[in-house]
Amino acid sequence: MRIVVDEARNLFACRAATLIIAVAIVAWLSLANSSLANTTHDPRQATAQQGHLQTQIVMTPDRPLLSDSITMTITTTGDSDWTVRLPEFNERYGDFNVTGVALADPVIVNGRETRVMTLTLTPTKIGEFMLPPVPFSAVRNDETTSWTVPAGEIKVESRYDRDVAQEDLAPLRGAMLVFPWLASILALLAVVLAAGWLFWLKRRRRYLPATENTVPPWQRAIELLDELMASKLYASDVKAFYLQLTAIVRWCIEETTGLRAPEQTTEEFLASLGRGPNRSLFNEEQRDGLKKFLEFSDLVKFAKFRPTLDEIFDGVQRARRVVEEQNMEVVKQEGERS
Repeated sequence: MRIVVDEARNLFACRAATLIIAVAIVAWLSLANSSLANTTHDPRQATAQQGHLQTQIVMTPDRPLLSDSITMTITTTGDSDWTVRLPEFNERYGDFNVTGVALADPVIVNGRETRVMTLTLTPTKIGEFMLPPVPFSAVRNDETTSWTVPAGEIKVESRYDRDVAQEDLAPLRGAMLVFPWLASILALLAVVLAAGWLFWLKRRRRYLPATENTVPPWQRAIELLDELMASKLYASDVKAFYLQLTAIVRWCIEETTGLRAPEQTTEEFLASLGRGPNRSLFNEEQRDGLKKFLEFSDLVKFAKFRPTLDEIFDGVQRARRVVEEQNMEVVKQEGERS
């Protein structure tokens, strides 16, 4: 009978279950955010402060199509004793055509004057473009000041590219908007199922089914070691060989001592041997031998270490000694009780 244990597979399954839970939670949160999200782009804004003078530039839309017109609104606000000189624009502004300029009448409120200029820009090609900074100046009596406001970068898209992107997302977006409650239930169900699966994997006993009472665990372990060596699995898959080798030893220890070895990592298992009533299960020499055996096996199983043939045979002999010593310890304890 072969051992029905595959530590690597179980480790992968646990990680997969954890990943499913994380993805489901992220999807759930994204769904909640999507119900509140605005699908339109916010206007691009740039502001600058020069003393008591404030300047703001707003670009709409933020990501225009090649066929769109872009509105660039320039607003200046400052003390009314300052005369703000708005920038002058020619037929071109960077990579865009200037197709319209409108200047509103100044508005004075509480001694502060607000002036607004509106430009209409037309894209000439598709791509991302850095807009030139906009220069400003202001005069008060004999005092003059000047500054610039960076207009930033703007992306011009084609209708085809945007339609393709929206068409690709439309079924998913439609399902989330039409059936938000169904998507929430499915996400919650995925979390519950994945959590249950993970709990089951953690709790499952990963060793051989119980053998007949007439065959002592140590004897069955010796038989399994012999079968494992006869299979010559170490020649084709040394990692799988060491997975089964350590599983045999851990199963034997559990059956003879009650220590939950198969459900512990090597570090947890070795640490448990040195505290409480477990200290009496192995003497110091046995614990040291078991420690070397398990740590070397972990190198092969998890660190891709390639042992030599002599090291493999030595590992099997160490496993046999652990099993045989367990038998002698059981016989000794039974003799003391009788």
